[in-house]
Amino acid sequence: MDPYSGESLTLAGTYQSVHIDHVYALSAAWDMGAHAWPQETRERFANDVDANLLAVAGHANMAKGDALPGEWMPVEPWRCFYAWRVAVAASTYDLPLTSADLKQLRASARSCPDG
Repeated sequence: MDPYSGESLTLAGTYQSVHIDHVYALSAAWDMGAHAWPQETRERFANDVDANLLAVAGHANMAKGDALPGEWMPVEPWRCFYAWRVAVAASTYDLPLTSADLKQLRASARSCPDG
């Protein structure tokens, strides 16, 4: 299940149907401080399945691009899950979030089951 669009994902078909997304985008991380990390930390971040990678529908990943929550959010009911994953990635790697990102994460958290 694609956590951005809610669509079923299948690996059959073209390479464009399923993408691996960096929840906290690599370019955003670079701009927010990853440029100062040691190479080993940058590689761990870029390949961290537990904190920062998700299999998503290709079109949803293309729509997201390198945006963070202040600029892009998935459709409901997936916002809660996405907000949680962004928070995990940011916390795990001590990456900051803008005030717009935090505002959107707070709003999304209110829609979570335990809101």
